[in-house]
Amino acid sequence: MPITPCFDPTTGASGGAAPGGGSTPVTPPAAQSQDVAGGGSFAAVTFGAFTDPGGRINSYSAAKTNVVGSGNISGSGLGPYTFSGTADGEVITVELDALDASANVLATAVFTGSIAGAPPSSELLQTWDFRTADTGTLSGSGNITKNSGADIIVGYNVFVQSGSPTATTDITAAGLRVFRSNANSVSGIALDLAGVLGLVDDARDTLLFFVHFATISNSVMVNNQNLGINASNANNSISSTPTRGLFLNNTTASNLAIRVREFDGGATTVTKSNYGSSWPTSGTALLEVSGSRVLAGWSDAASPARSAVPVATAGISSSDTAPAASPPSTPFAHLQIAPNPQVGGDIQLTISHIEVFRLAAGAT
Repeated sequence: MPITPCFDPTTGASGGAAPGGGSTPVTPPAAQSQDVAGGGSFAAVTFGAFTDPGGRINSYSAAKTNVVGSGNISGSGLGPYTFSGTADGEVITVELDALDASANVLATAVFTGSIAGAPPSSELLQTWDFRTADTGTLSGSGNITKNSGADIIVGYNVFVQSGSPTATTDITAAGLRVFRSNANSVSGIALDLAGVLGLVDDARDTLLFFVHFATISNSVMVNNQNLGINASNANNSISSTPTRGLFLNNTTASNLAIRVREFDGGATTVTKSNYGSSWPTSGTALLEVSGSRVLAGWSDAASPARSAVPVATAGISSSDTAPAASPPSTPFAHLQIAPNPQVGGDIQLTISHIEVFRLAAGAT
């Protein structure tokens, strides 16, 4: 006769058996907590023993939730678990699951901790100011520099994914100019993120990119014309995996939409709202990327009705909870700016500067 799982209302534990089923529930130890003064840190945590009359526990699995902050844990079994990377304002939860031989959760022990003080704020990691850069035409690969080449702003690669565009990429007094025309092409410039990724834990931190466009123009609205701003693991294709991005995309010849797009073995496009019947003439793109999602938006200060258009989130996997495949240690190696003018159109961009922030978990 099969055993029917039941829920123990007195402990909150699950995974036991119905009365008379021949097995008693596993009960977790009492919940633990720590409230730490500002400037302090959490003491190591060891979980008490689970009550397991039937001897069904086979292993333990711990998971943390950063409510505020970006602290991490290390340890195994019942512990001890130690904490690193915590700061004032930290709020963290650790749940320890007791598992049976089939990895079913029998019961869960809980630890919560908080450190007094203000939560961590976002941190400006890099500013690529093209208005201060050395002027000239860019081609192939190299570095964008200033002070007659003495100082490197960022490495770059000019790429053509498809088509044969008439293309110009250069630095003027107004900033980085990317011009594409006369082809159903995808091409643009990729900016090296090595200097940024060396400052972060890319498996945990959230990166915010603000791309400031001094001017944007196109000659004609045609179907499926678009501009992509993507964080990618490669510099020669907006379809590389993984790629996360914001798209300004003509869904029809008279309808421009702001979209989020992600590639991870397939393409997912999320459209939140239509932007209008013409391209913006300037504005700022926001791209937020982490190990598990992309969030993007657009703000056009010249048109308040269009200001801060929210887009959507696109999860890496269809379940929107975890990567479809484990991301590499450096999931985003480049920031791509890729116009796709389509036949009969052109797109011209001038990017004044790009700011890259690290956003602590729970911060705004």
